[in-house]
Formats: sequence, C-alpha cells, structure tokens
Amino acid sequence: MACDGCAAPSAARIIHSAILDYSADCAEFCPVPGLNRLLALGTYQLLEAEQRRVGRCVEAHVVFSGADDCYFKAWDTRAEPAAAVFSNRRTHSAGVCTISPHPVDAHLVATGSYDEHVRLWDVRNLSKPVVQTETTTGGGNWRLRWHPHDPHVLLAACMYNGFAVLRSDPGHTDLQVVATYQSPNKNIGYGADWWQEG
Repeated sequence: MACDGCAAPSAARIIHSAILDYSADCAEFCPVPGLNRLLALGTYQLLEAEQRRVGRCVEAHVVFSGADDCYFKAWDTRAEPAAAVFSNRRTHSAGVCTISPHPVDAHLVATGSYDEHVRLWDVRNLSKPVVQTETTTGGGNWRLRWHPHDPHVLLAACMYNGFAVLRSDPGHTDLQVVATYQSPNKNIGYGADWWQEG
C-alpha cells in the first residue's frame, strides 16, 4: 500500500508505517484501553478461497481474522511468522465479514457474517473459543460496533436488511434485536457507528 502524494491533515501524525502486500479496505484503531495506538487493518486479497481478512485486536499479541471461506481465526503475533491459535470453519455458514472485540470485557468478541447471524464468543480459552449466544438480523452483517457507554448494546450494519440495534443480557449469554431501521429507498447498510458529541 503506497501513499505517495497523499496529504495528511495537519493534526495527523504517523505513528508507524508498514508496507502491505494487499491494499487495506479498512483501518481503525484498536478499541481496547491501552492499545488505542495500535492500528488494525482489514485487507482484501484474492486467493483460491477469495478470502476477506478483517484483522482486529483483543490483546496486544492477538489478532482475529475472518474470511469468505467461513474461517474465523485468532493469530499470535509474537510468533514469527504469526501462528494461528485457533481456526474455526464450522460455526459460520457463510463468510465472516466483521469482528468486534468488546471494549470492556477482553474475553468477549462479536462476529458478523453473510449468514445473517451475529455471534458472541467467549475467547478466554483461545485455543477453543465458545459461542455464548447468537441471533439473526435478517441481513448479512457487514459491520458491528459496540456502544461507547452501554456494554450490552451492539449496532449492526445488515446489508440488505438495513441496520439493527442488539442488546445482550448482563452475562452476554442472550442476544436480541431490539430495534431496526431500513431506509425508505432500501439502501444497503455497509457502515455503522455511534454518534458521540464532543
């Protein structure tokens, strides 16, 4: 990924640069306190399985990825090269589009898939994570965002089914759709985030 001739905003500064073999289709800072300076990149590459990798972090040395071939993986970046800690291809029946670590509970990760399900994973045992709960949104889940102030609320961009707000119980063992929005002209919902004043 090259950025020759790109003009950076005056308030921006380069923290670390990297050369990627593939172009980045998304980039965002890790939401985990203490790791906010770590940039997570989602890259797109065409392989036999036409994978889509969506990298996210939950601990400084763990990066999650999802792919069009239904794989959900965790990688230990301390190994050289990075080694897969776990690899799950049985849970999602379609490509994994979005991975969102919980902003407070470091052992909780949400995944969204083309199979129209949002799943909450307990990753305390990284070699064998467990799905705590799942629910359907009626559309392929392209983006998930945890609420910045309520740790039980999750926003989903559900492609052809618009947007959904989901709420989990206190133990994150039940997940329900509590509100939905579909634009009058049926636009596809690819992006979603929470509005924060200030």
